[in-house]
Order: sequence, then C-alpha cells, then structure tokens
Amino acid sequence: MLIIRGGPALSKFRAQKVESLLRSSVSGVGKVATQLIHFIDTERELSSDELLVLEQLLEYGPAHSVEEDCRELGGRASSWNYLSMVK
Repeated sequence: MLIIRGGPALSKFRAQKVESLLRSSVSGVGKVATQLIHFIDTERELSSDELLVLEQLLEYGPAHSVEEDCRELGGRASSWNYLSMVK
C-alpha cells in the first residue's frame, strides 16, 4: 500500500469554519489544518518511473503541508495527519 500526501482537504474558508466549530466545543484548539491522503493499493511494486508518474498525477490544487503549518505555529500535528489541531 502506497500512501501519498496531497494538498489541503478543505479551502481556507471551510477550515476556518471547522476551526470555529471545534473551538466552540473543545478547549485549547488554536488552528486547524487539513490534508488529503491518497492510499494506493497496487498488485505489484511500482517502478521508479511509474511512481514518478503517479506522484505527478496526484499533484493538484494548492501546495500545502500540515508539517509546514505546524512549524510556522510552533505546534504539533495529530496522529491522524489529515485533521491536525495545533495549539
């Protein structure tokens, strides 16, 4: 199983809306970041050329990573990665 991280799962507007909803229910929420995760189940191991093509196909939308958001804020990412709450 290949796991390839993608761009943001939600627009900034929607992420802010989720953040607002979480803050009203959970104390200590500072920032919410989302990320798409692609799970690829292959019948065989892909060659380096095939993997490169796959990664290029899955590169779409705005570039963004949860880790970069967390470093900027001095926080930590949740174990889920696709929805991280940063203090």
